[in-house]
Amino acid sequence: MGLGLLEAHECCADLDGVEDADFAEAYRMVGEPGEGAEVFSLTRESGLPAGEYGRRFVATGAER
Repeated sequence: MGLGLLEAHECCADLDGVEDADFAEAYRMVGEPGEGAEVFSLTRESGLPAGEYGRRFVATGAER
């Protein structure tokens, strides 16, 4: 498990009512980050179960 996923699991475990969907998207940055480079985390809130949310909004089957 990568460091980012481990941090996400730990963060969710510390929050009441938060479920880790065990889903991650990643990219590769070549070289050292410099001015204008951005790395971010995205948190979403939904009443849907994690798996259903992923199927409906993230991995819909229409990806290229």
